[in-house]
Amino acid sequence: MRYCKAYKVGTVMQFPAWKATATPAPADLDPERICFLWEDFALSLDPLVERRLPLLESATDEWKAFCRETLGFKVPSDLPERDAVNHG
Repeated sequence: MRYCKAYKVGTVMQFPAWKATATPAPADLDPERICFLWEDFALSLDPLVERRLPLLESATDEWKAFCRETLGFKVPSDLPERDAVNHG
């Protein structure tokens, strides 16, 4: 199962390297807008099509540490496997 969690753009903009890696440019984003952090640490503006509007695609070790330590991001361990959901 694909998992994502919603955060305000302003919260993820606290990542120290945000300005250098974000697309679109940070000035074009409302800090109150919601974005979605995916289980592979990709960040997008669309929860239904994860790669449609990527904000941050490079999952560096620094980004992963920020997500875990600052945002408290963790994929829940009790999620069903993708095949179990799709096949009954």
